[in-house]
Amino acid sequence: MENRKTERLPVKLPIFYALKEGDPWIGPVPLADIGGGGLMFNSDKSILKDTILQLKIDLPDGQGPLIFKGVVTWGRASSSTSWNIGTRFHKMKHRDRQRYLAFMCENILNLYLTDEGKVATA
Repeated sequence: MENRKTERLPVKLPIFYALKEGDPWIGPVPLADIGGGGLMFNSDKSILKDTILQLKIDLPDGQGPLIFKGVVTWGRASSSTSWNIGTRFHKMKHRDRQRYLAFMCENILNLYLTDEGKVATA
């Protein structure tokens, strides 16, 4: 059963993560999808549920990377050497949250609106 409160959007951006604040960044690893409250990325490591991660995403807005904390909500093997890692946002600065949501809104518009500004139909 899905517990998400917002839709997830497929986005192809690199993401970096660290298991603890101050640890070296791991990545880039593929970002699979994003939502208003979390994201999913692919890793070559399994990460335990409830682990608090440092996350870093370079949005294409030219303002530098977003660095924030996320909590692992689930992990699932996608192959013998790869895991899908689901996270929810734990701590994000207000300005970073605004940048992130602006990026999401732009992707929603690109996904659902035609060039003429009409809602795309499936």
